[in-house]
Amino acid sequence: MMQFIPATASDIARQLGRSSSNVDELYNPDTAILFGTQYLATLFQRFPAQPQAVASSYNGGPDNTARWISRSRSTEADRYVPEIGFSQTKDYVYKVMRNFWIYEQLYDSQLRRK
Repeated sequence: MMQFIPATASDIARQLGRSSSNVDELYNPDTAILFGTQYLATLFQRFPAQPQAVASSYNGGPDNTARWISRSRSTEADRYVPEIGFSQTKDYVYKVMRNFWIYEQLYDSQLRRK
């Protein structure tokens, strides 16, 4: 459901006040969603109002994303997304944002169908 490298899962477990992170627990949907939402919240705090940067960070790492933003000398997605150095991450950002914009047309902020 949500995918994490072991180091990220351990960081999230610490943020959630869990003494240890059993990787097998991440196959439990409730745990995966809890960890995923915690991680996304952390990424949105680091990159406020920048959903493209959050998607990039989730796939390619927040330090890499910060470097790509810095290299572009802009916080505008149209400037930093082309700087993403991993083709998989760049494709992931485009797919996530395309789906986001489609859902935004279909649903209001309360997730009611428009």
